[in-house]
Amino acid sequence: MNISILNTFFSYLAIIAVSLSFISIVGKQWTGNILDKQKAIEIASLKSRHLTESQKSDLLALISNKSDRICFMSLFTDGESSDFADELDSIFRQAKWEVLKRSKTSLNDFDHLGVFYTSDDRQQSAYFVCESLQKIGLDCRWEMIRENSVGGPHQPNAIYVVIGRKPKAT
Repeated sequence: MNISILNTFFSYLAIIAVSLSFISIVGKQWTGNILDKQKAIEIASLKSRHLTESQKSDLLALISNKSDRICFMSLFTDGESSDFADELDSIFRQAKWEVLKRSKTSLNDFDHLGVFYTSDDRQQSAYFVCESLQKIGLDCRWEMIRENSVGGPHQPNAIYVVIGRKPKAT
């Protein structure tokens, strides 16, 4: 075998090796970024919802000049939605609203906060509550709650906020 042919072969082999090294470095970085994003989404899905200090103070400021009867309900057997309902409950108490006894028996499986009221004269206040929650960045919507989908009797003249399951992280 001619030495110049061998030299050419090894030159091409070196070029191929450098190219493969570059491709593997780029590929490792690219797949690593994808895995990091997937890990972040998985970690976020495991964390409980909490209001930030800014959201708490903003909500308190929004609702302090009004008062009504309100009740927070959480999803049956869902500790995360119950804890989040406790946070909201606490802020409305600070604002001097009449907060009714909490219920942890909702069977309504939605991934947002649902608001309903038990008498037509509470419609304006219910709208105000939902709008206030939206202003601090929460997904709050009007809900037609199915009959018998929450435990216990509904109090007359009250607004209900049903805390659904935590939305999936995206």
